[in-house]
Amino acid sequence: NKTVFIPSPSITYSPETSLSLGVYLMYYFKMGIAGSCTHPSNIQFSSAYTLNKQFSAEPKWEIYTKDDDYFTTGSFLYQLFPEQFFGVGNNTKKEDAETYSHQLLKLNTKYQKRWYDRFFFGPQYQMQYMFNVEPSADGQLSKDQVSGAKGYFASGLGASATWDSRDLILFPQRGLYADLSSTFFSNIFGSQHSFQQITLEARKYFSFKKRRVLAFQGYTQHNTGNPPFRMLAMMGNKELMRGYYSGRFRDRDYLAAQAEYRFPVFWRIGMTAFGGLGQVAHSYDEMRLKGFNKEDGKGFHPSYGLGLRYLYNKSENINIRADFGFGPDGMNGQYITIGEAF
Repeated sequence: NKTVFIPSPSITYSPETSLSLGVYLMYYFKMGIAGSCTHPSNIQFSSAYTLNKQFSAEPKWEIYTKDDDYFTTGSFLYQLFPEQFFGVGNNTKKEDAETYSHQLLKLNTKYQKRWYDRFFFGPQYQMQYMFNVEPSADGQLSKDQVSGAKGYFASGLGASATWDSRDLILFPQRGLYADLSSTFFSNIFGSQHSFQQITLEARKYFSFKKRRVLAFQGYTQHNTGNPPFRMLAMMGNKELMRGYYSGRFRDRDYLAAQAEYRFPVFWRIGMTAFGGLGQVAHSYDEMRLKGFNKEDGKGFHPSYGLGLRYLYNKSENINIRADFGFGPDGMNGQYITIGEAF
């Protein structure tokens, strides 16, 4: 039942932020008696200011009660962000990028009960409020051609079902994680946009001798109705399709997969090699499941890279990770944080 408190300065670089300076805090603890099967819980807080004049602050939490009978997870984000919008679709051009600034409040939370073995089910709630939007003078957003371009409030209630047999949360070495969630955004909940968002994610971990791990992840998101542009499925972040600017490609449907091999090098230092594929489309019918993106705009975009790991806490297998991700046409991103990408 040992607790771990990690205070750390944060120095990161990503395609969305350029160089970012801030603070990162994590409190890692376990409920229940010593030696119980309860998963460890964690509460995290990060705040940063970037060279792109962006500011963000975000608390996050994953809390398991005694014997994993109940589980809650969530995050609450505030950001003041200039960022880029490339348009909607799987073949948007880099030269079409337009910069807009905005403020955003974002809440995601779910509460689940363990019903059988490692099966959890319960309600979830999502909210996004984007305001003080300042688009580029001649861009798509200024012409009101995009849903939610002037700002929006979206509020939705849904449910999620999860199977989670992972041995550890921040550094899983074996087990299966699968999650299916559906959220309905409606004026009943105060939302200005009516749509449904469905996500399905699966992760599988294989453990080998000497802390070697082979991990796989698949992810898809499907939207119906009239979602605002910033709640479309967006490709690229520090977990999946690393190396891509977040939202470099976005649309109603998104399909992606990745694999990662993690291995120790010496002392507390480890490395990873990863690769992934992803594509977006207006509907699944428009996706091409063979081959890479071509002039017709269909097909997968590749992502690949290497990572460094520092084993911060041996007893709980807590890693500090630095990932270097790449895509075509010079796309790249560097990410430094605590815990594995998936």
